[in-house]
Order: sequence, then structure tokens, then C-alpha cells
Amino acid sequence: MSLEDHGYPLLRGGGEIPVGRTPESFTCVVRRPAEVEQLQAAPEIGTVERLTRTVVRASVIPAVDVEDLRDATMRSLREDGGLIVHHEYQRLGDPATTYQLTDELIARFRPDVPTARLATRFDEAGLVVKKAYLDLENAYLLRVTDQAAANPLKVAMRLADHADTIYAEPVLVNSFAPASLPTDDRFPHQWHLAGRREPGPDIAPDAGISAVQAWEVTKGSRDIVVAVLDDGFDLRHPDFGGDGKVVDPVDFVGDDDNPAPEDGDYHGTPCAGLAIAEENGYGCVGVAPGCAFMPVRIPFKPHDSWMIELFQYVSLRAHVASCSWSLPPGFHPLNRAVAETLTRVTSRGGRDGRGLVVVFAAGNFDAPITGRCDEPVRWSELGVMGAPRMRSQLGQLVSGLQAHAGVITVSACTSLNRKALYSNWGAEVAVAAPSNNRDPTAPTNPLPGRGITTTDNEPPVGSDYQPGKRYTDSFGGTSAACPQVAGVAALVKSANPLLRARDVKAIIQATATKISDPDADALYPANAFGTYDADGHSPWFGYGKVDADAAVRAAAARASARTVVELTAPGFRVPAPEDAGIAGVLPVSDTRVVADLELAIELDGRPGAGVRVLLTGPARAAVALDVARAGRTTFALEDLVAPGGLTGRPAAGDWLLRAVAASDDTSCAIRRWGLRLTLFDEPADQRPGSVSEPAQ
Repeated sequence: MSLEDHGYPLLRGGGEIPVGRTPESFTCVVRRPAEVEQLQAAPEIGTVERLTRTVVRASVIPAVDVEDLRDATMRSLREDGGLIVHHEYQRLGDPATTYQLTDELIARFRPDVPTARLATRFDEAGLVVKKAYLDLENAYLLRVTDQAAANPLKVAMRLADHADTIYAEPVLVNSFAPASLPTDDRFPHQWHLAGRREPGPDIAPDAGISAVQAWEVTKGSRDIVVAVLDDGFDLRHPDFGGDGKVVDPVDFVGDDDNPAPEDGDYHGTPCAGLAIAEENGYGCVGVAPGCAFMPVRIPFKPHDSWMIELFQYVSLRAHVASCSWSLPPGFHPLNRAVAETLTRVTSRGGRDGRGLVVVFAAGNFDAPITGRCDEPVRWSELGVMGAPRMRSQLGQLVSGLQAHAGVITVSACTSLNRKALYSNWGAEVAVAAPSNNRDPTAPTNPLPGRGITTTDNEPPVGSDYQPGKRYTDSFGGTSAACPQVAGVAALVKSANPLLRARDVKAIIQATATKISDPDADALYPANAFGTYDADGHSPWFGYGKVDADAAVRAAAARASARTVVELTAPGFRVPAPEDAGIAGVLPVSDTRVVADLELAIELDGRPGAGVRVLLTGPARAAVALDVARAGRTTFALEDLVAPGGLTGRPAAGDWLLRAVAASDDTSCAIRRWGLRLTLFDEPADQRPGSVSEPAQ
């Protein structure tokens, strides 16, 4: 299979993915149940799988010339049946990573493009506007009509080639999977909440996250809302009761306010219990029992456009969002509009406008979140008829949600403070949290480690829940690790509501407990990432295991007085693009921790001069931005992309500003530049959760 099969790539995440058509499968956009029946009745069709309410995936029966049969079937359905059908695509050289099209694309245009010109362009391209995204300036959800005479891949390419377009990318179906299902209803002690305790079989004395100790400061405030985004929630469960406990429930599957689970939906209730189960003298307790709970029922096969609306909706109503789901290993960069939405809601969204704290499970495949695998990653999953089947993947892997710089990605460790064998890993991991242990290639094989106790809604055959099936002590996966960190984030916000989302992430990382695992990966012996680098980061554990007590006390301490310091540095000539090595240096001697910052640049040059700058902090964290006009320009921290590492660390050291002209004909200089640093009053080595100590 080669690119010549169709001649154009898939635009995704600001790049191009070379793709070819899958041999036997295609997608169909359906508007009425009769169209699904029409598909199922076609003699050439072998299977029909509903992905979303409007998109199904169909496969033709096995044949010698299966691609010819597929194309003939699609042509017949399109011309004779009046259906909207598109090829399914796979990444070239990576047949396990597939992409399913809808009949939509998302495009963003330059702010100065007149609306009338856009309307003409949409009409000429055969596009209909379905929605304007007000939070993404000049961005639209567009439906590809028959008048386009091309599928969304090609239409997006045509649109992206125009000078008015910033990006245009097809809307795909994202097939997420929950990371674990509960298997029984026993209710032992919740070891994951403890600090030090008496050791037991398969449990270390310090295996927990010290939530019990954190409760001496706060058990959470009803003013702080934790949204759990999952497959359904048993709101009749006694641990979800209490005055003001449940707020703004929503079901995006049924389009109503009743997010109750249906048959097969066993995942949301245990995840929610770990984050927020109420302290009521009965059952179990969540990490943040005093916080409010926003149950958000979602489908696990959402469109890109739907994900934008989901995060925007949750951002208006919650402070923390817990997402215990991920894509299987493959090349899955984010749609740029989805990525921009996440950047916006994590920096300027949230119920209080201080950023939505978004927490994601790393995934359960023992695979890198982003990286290249020359040896196949293998895992077992249930097939269509419920029988286990082995899957594998190799080559370049990207999991766009978990890799987004604005989110907190959580890996899993065991009750023995070792890596959970299944846990995904990489530079993108922020912290780890306790969970169970299992082999992703053989899930029924027992491995050392305890399961997690939480709420359960395991149903019998029928529509109601079995008596006595209210709890499980065998929940696990990174699905169990993620809501624990979301609960800690809620406690941190309860202790100090003025913290921004980026501050919450920095505190959780800086206060994490360094656990280590000297052993190599049992499945892939070449992987041994259980120790920490010079920056205190481990691919397996991030900055360590989350410590609720240390994080909450650090958050409370940050409510103390702060000092603002303004520093300026002399300017320098902005070099041409080929001479990017010149930098301005601003030495800072103050050892206090940076809480916030602003960057100011004063340019001397012709109006409209294009300059790109890179600000690097003493801890080697760097952010880049474009300065598009002459004059004094000030950038707040929330204006910068991925500013993690500039705050939460000591200010002392050299701050570097590199600049380069956007083009060879740009002539300008930086007259001067400076930083406005907001510093915590106590020195770094006296602050709880300081990151100035040596890495272990």
C-alpha cells in the first residue's frame, strides 16, 4: 500500500500523517435507523459496528480481491443507496493504527479574513457551517456536502493550502477505552489512602498517598467541583449522597441530565468513588470526600468536534476533570482545535477562570506515551464475541491527550511501590498513583500487588443492581490512579482556591514522593526507567508518587504573603533567522520560589516587524512566542505555551531571552526586556514541596 492509493495525507495536529486505505473497511455517516438496516442487508457486508450515533464502520466479506469488492460496495451504497461513505485509513507502515472519518472538518482562519469572503469560500468548497467556535478565534466546524465532490481528507487539503487558512483538519472518531473493570465486591481497608501503616502481604508500609494526613488540613470544600468523565454513574449509591454533593449531572450519550450507567457500563462509578466518595459513616471514602461531584457520562467513541464541546462545557462548571481513558498504542496526535481547546481551558478556563485541572490516565499497555518502539508492544483485549485476542503495535507512537502539556498524566505504581507492569510511561508522565498489578498480555495471570477498594455498581442480568454489589476491592489500572490524583488536586484547590491550574500541577509534581524500581520491565527487559534524572523525573513515575499531605500543606502555605520584583536587562540586536545564537541574559540572585511572572519586551523597529523569542528559566524550562508588532509588549504566564517549570522553582540563576527575526528582511532590535516576578516570601529551601533538593 502506498500514498499513490489516494494521493494525499491526513492533516492532524499541525502535521501530515501519510496514510493508505484499509483493505476491507469503510465508514458510513447514518442519519436514520433504516440506513443501518440498509447496510446490514447488503450481501457484500460482513460486519457493521456502530462507532457513534451518526458513524458506523462496515467491513466487506473476505474475498480474493477484497479492495475491489470494498470499492464496488461503497460505490453502490453511495450512488444507488444515497449513503455517505468514506474509506477507512491506516498509517503507512503501521496497519494497527486506523482512522475513521466523519463528514466534518474543523478549520481556523486568520483573524483579519472577512466573514463574507469565508462564506464565499465555504460555498465554493461545498461546505456548510455547523458551528462557530467563539473560544477559538475564527474557527468553524464544517460539514462536507455532496457538492464538494471529495472526501474530508481532500477537502481539508484544499482548504489548508489557502493563504487565509491557519489549519484545516478532518474530524475523526476517537475510540477510547477504559483502563480497568472491577471484578468483585469485597471491601477491605483502603490502603491507598494511608500514610505509613503496618506492612502486610503484598503491601509496603508507605504504599499509600497520605490522604488521611492531608485531611488534617482539609477534606475538601463543596465549593470545589470535581467532574468525572466516564461511562455512567450510579447516583443512587450511598457514597454519592449528601447535601450539595452532586452538581450539574449530564449525560452526553442520552442528551439529558441522568448519567446512569447502562448494561456494560461498570467503569464510571468506581472511578468517581476514588476521587470524591462521601464521608458518611458507611462504605468507603474518596480522596476528597468534602468536594462536590459533577458526573459526566460520555461515549467512548467521540468525534473531535464533540470533544471540544465536552471540555468547554465541563470547564464552565468544574475546577478539576478526571479522565480515566486513553487510546490504544498507535499514532494519535490531537486535532489542532482539540489541542487549542485543552490549552485554553487549562490556562484560562475552569469554574473560577483560573484554569481547569485536567487529569488523564496514562494507559494500560506498558507502552511509551510518545516514542518509537522497535520491538512490538503487545496486549490482550476482548474480541467481538468476548474471546481474548492478542494485539500488537510498533513504530512511532503518539497519544495526544496524555502528551498535552496542560494536563496531568498519571501512571500507576503498585502496593509495593513498584511500577505496575501494564502502566504506560514516558516524559509526559507527571506523577504516579497506587493501583493494582497485572500483565497486559495475560490479564488473568496474578502478579504481586493489591487491588484498589472503591464504589461499584456491578449489575446482574436486568436493569437493577445486585444487593451487596456496592463495592469492589479489585479495581485497578491507571483508571484507578487517575481519580486519586484528581482528588488530590481538589484538596489542593480547597486549601488554596486562588491557585491556578498550572500551580496545582506544579505543587503536585514538586511534592511527590520519590519511589524507585531497580528492576527491568518484565515484558521488555531493555526498559529500566525506575530511577530519576537530574531534573527529578522518571519515565515510569514522573516526579514521583503523589503525596496528598505534602501537596495540601504546600498549597496552604502558598496563601501566605508574596513579593513582586521587577528586573530589566539591556537589549540586543535581533539576528537574522540563520544567526539565532545571540541571547540576552538576566541574572537573578533571589532564592525564593516563583509564583507568577510576566515578560516585557520593548522593540525598536519598523511596525509589524516579526520577531520570535524563546524565554528559558534557570531550571532549563523554555517557552516560545511570536512578537508580531513593534512597541512595548507584555506577556502574562497564561499567554505562554507550556510554561511548566518556570514557576514552582527558585528564581535564582540566569534567565535567557533568545530572539530571531521572522524573515531576512526584518530589521529591528530589542531596546530592553525584563521580568516581573511574583515570589513567595520564604526562601525555596524553607517552602513545603521545594524542588531544590537533589533528585533521588
